[in-house]
Amino acid sequence: MKDEVRKFAGNPADPDYRKLVGHGWGTYAAHQFNVLTSLGLKKDHELLDIGCGGLRGGRLFIAFLEKGNYCGIEPSDWAIQEAIDNEFGEEYIKIRMPSFSNTPDADLSTFNRKFDFILAHSVIVHAPKSWVDKCFQEVKKVLKPDGKFVANIILGEDSGEDGWDYPEARYHSMETVVDLAHKAGLSLNITEIDHPAEENYTWVVFTHEDNN
Repeated sequence: MKDEVRKFAGNPADPDYRKLVGHGWGTYAAHQFNVLTSLGLKKDHELLDIGCGGLRGGRLFIAFLEKGNYCGIEPSDWAIQEAIDNEFGEEYIKIRMPSFSNTPDADLSTFNRKFDFILAHSVIVHAPKSWVDKCFQEVKKVLKPDGKFVANIILGEDSGEDGWDYPEARYHSMETVVDLAHKAGLSLNITEIDHPAEENYTWVVFTHEDNN
């Protein structure tokens, strides 16, 4: 995977862990942070960041949340380590105590804890329907009763089921998203939050269906 990151969008001068997540390093980080705090994220909340990549947004959440309250899932373990080396340093990580998992699937129970917020920034926009289905089922298990799962999606005619599309985008129809959410026992709210990406990203907030 690391050998292929140079084809991804971003500044050609960026290190590989930044290229992995594409362009908008600073802008998208601030956007993620603003979205979650506007939806109620507090310092004492526990956050799960799905597809945390090179910690583009993670570096802001790790600094903001109380120590130990940030968890990130990213299959490319080298990207997390390079981000730690270049953005933080090992001593800072020891103080802030984030947790990381390199699980390649949607096993959100890997941390054996529940979360106030779960974030999937620029993940579902590349994921096949089968992964989204499992992700929603896992979210139901690890989201606290009053928690929020916040994800961006590109709504449109369903793309094919041929695995992940990265860096290309994958579309999911509103019908598919609603059906998978209800199957998992989740309700959803389509927000009007604008995303700085050129693609038509839609921010969606999922909650437990039995809380609505």
